[in-house]
Amino acid sequence: MNILLIDDHALFREGFKLMLARMLPEVARVVETGSAEAGLAAVAEESFDLIFLDLGLPGLGGLDGLRALRRQCPDTCLVVLSAVDGSEVVRQALFYGAQGYIPKAIAVEEMRMALRQILDGRAGVDHEAAGGVRERAVEAAEGHVRATAQGQHR
Repeated sequence: MNILLIDDHALFREGFKLMLARMLPEVARVVETGSAEAGLAAVAEESFDLIFLDLGLPGLGGLDGLRALRRQCPDTCLVVLSAVDGSEVVRQALFYGAQGYIPKAIAVEEMRMALRQILDGRAGVDHEAAGGVRERAVEAAEGHVRATAQGQHR
């Protein structure tokens, strides 16, 4: 599995890469970029099985970066991985084509489970199953937002 990780924080990228190697033994390669523009250049040069995108990027950031990536690689599994975790942002990201939305504040085990759910949901070409994954991702993210608001953040 080839992964593209788009995040503007080098330290986060390095740590996330190490975590991915432990969580997903099928990972063959992780390409890192610090901007959506560099991510767009990377997908123009090679194909990826999975793209992680931070929404808080300089330049072409937020949902604009997500839409641009989705236009350029419509069939690639795209997961938003962001510190921004308001339920409206989650809904918009899923509406614009993200297969999942994982808050950066999530616990490692929850991250592993959410990622596995997302990857399992795209195993077939069943668009109804993909919709179910989106609903579960929204519910999980909204639950995290509620727990954070209530002071139950882990």
